[in-house]
Amino acid sequence: MLETVDIEGTEELEGMDVAQLPLDLGDQSRVTGIGNKPLLMVFKFFAIATTEMSLVTKAPWNDVTVELRCEPNPKYGLATQFDKHFFMFVISKMAHIRRSTGTTPRNVDVTISEYLRATNTTSTGYAYDQVRLSIQRLQSMRIYTNIEMNGRGVDEWFSWFQRASMHYETRNVGGKERRCMTSFSIEPCDWIVAAIDEDAELLNYAPEYFQLKSAFVQRIYEVARVESAQEVFKISLEKLMMHTGFDQDPKAFRKNFRRQVVGANGATMVPGHAVYAYSTAAPGRSVEFNRRVKAEDQWYVFVRGAKQQARLDRHLDDIPDWDPSLNDYEIRTITPSAERLKEAASKRH
Repeated sequence: MLETVDIEGTEELEGMDVAQLPLDLGDQSRVTGIGNKPLLMVFKFFAIATTEMSLVTKAPWNDVTVELRCEPNPKYGLATQFDKHFFMFVISKMAHIRRSTGTTPRNVDVTISEYLRATNTTSTGYAYDQVRLSIQRLQSMRIYTNIEMNGRGVDEWFSWFQRASMHYETRNVGGKERRCMTSFSIEPCDWIVAAIDEDAELLNYAPEYFQLKSAFVQRIYEVARVESAQEVFKISLEKLMMHTGFDQDPKAFRKNFRRQVVGANGATMVPGHAVYAYSTAAPGRSVEFNRRVKAEDQWYVFVRGAKQQARLDRHLDDIPDWDPSLNDYEIRTITPSAERLKEAASKRH
């Protein structure tokens, strides 16, 4: 008999032998690639480190400030970059169904096996447990943002998933009763439903992204990937720090960049991109990553679809600036709400 339990009430399953049953949800809901809304790539919406106790993102945008605040559930903590993988898979299924049927689903059924296949993750008991924990964090953390969707602002805290439940069957396997999971039912928040309903097009991620072990490199990739119009572009150290959400000093950022983004053999760890360091003090061509450069002079240049070379012989002034590929709707969701906050603040003074 098929049974259902809310994810928030699955503590009794922890430590038990839970298996995944094969389940075919039909061609209509199959996802061949995983993508994301550009707006969710431009700013930091998920914790980079598991030790983060709160998440506050404030980023300037066209003379206003975009604000995002996240509070964790005391038991599960903040949703992380790795939890975002499952979140994006749900978004991708929603977008696929929207494009196929013309209707944005309010509920999405997901099997662990299809998710693990899509992210090229080995199917193990540990992987199943991590998916369940991801869902628990995505449902239990609380979010506030001044970004609007479909003209609707947020005047209360919300969660990425409004509701999540797990379906399973109890079967006798080898003389032992086992709860065999069939699927999860996810009800995304209205904020995400509105975004997909307005525009179901997503930016696809490189398959290699889901094999990255570093959340820091994942954020570097997302910021680079959201610039989809230009094959070569530059971004300053200050702006890259702001959009990745790295909240330490520039020295620590550059140290992490050298260690995690640039491999020992000089190759980049950012899927589908070659990366070069530049200094405005010597803008004629790229410089070594370990070269001492003032923070205000440090720039990074990304070249999409190219192999990493020892250097890039191109003047910094000839390289276009990073410009995230947000559509008109996404830009409208940012500026009106932030403008109103700005006006309200000015009236208080």
